[in-house]
Amino acid sequence: VSSMHTKFEFVYSKPLEGRWNQLINVALPNRVLRNKFVKLLSSQYGVIGDRYSIRWADAGADVRFLSESDAASFIMLYTQKADRVRKYPSHHYHGI
Repeated sequence: VSSMHTKFEFVYSKPLEGRWNQLINVALPNRVLRNKFVKLLSSQYGVIGDRYSIRWADAGADVRFLSESDAASFIMLYTQKADRVRKYPSHHYHGI
């Protein structure tokens, strides 16, 4: 599976406190996309639990990154704007 042209739908991003520094939510409506998603993350960011973790939801996933640079590279290289982007109040939003 070539990850070069894979773009996942970006829903939102927010800072976290604790071990993980940044959360990015992406829409993954089917199992084929979920499989591509896991392959891409493991090929680009290594083993789950080292630099990132995944929390699955019904229609997507929350990816939590240790470093803001990994989160930023993921957003820039592997996401595209979703049809409906969740809006957070500006005092909760943290851009990378």
